[in-house]
Amino acid sequence: MTAIQPTKPEALLGFDNLLITPHLAGWSPEATAAQLEVFMANVTGHFSGSGAVVPV
Repeated sequence: MTAIQPTKPEALLGFDNLLITPHLAGWSPEATAAQLEVFMANVTGHFSGSGAVVPV
């Protein structure tokens, strides 16, 4: 799966002291594991009748 990144900020590209990188923090193993943990807690809460941990 490829993440869609915003367009480059053309006005900033001429700076020598600028480093532009994609936002990838949400794809770290820790972030993925945390997302799965919250998802499972929500599913468990919903089906047990106690409610979602993080309601939307």
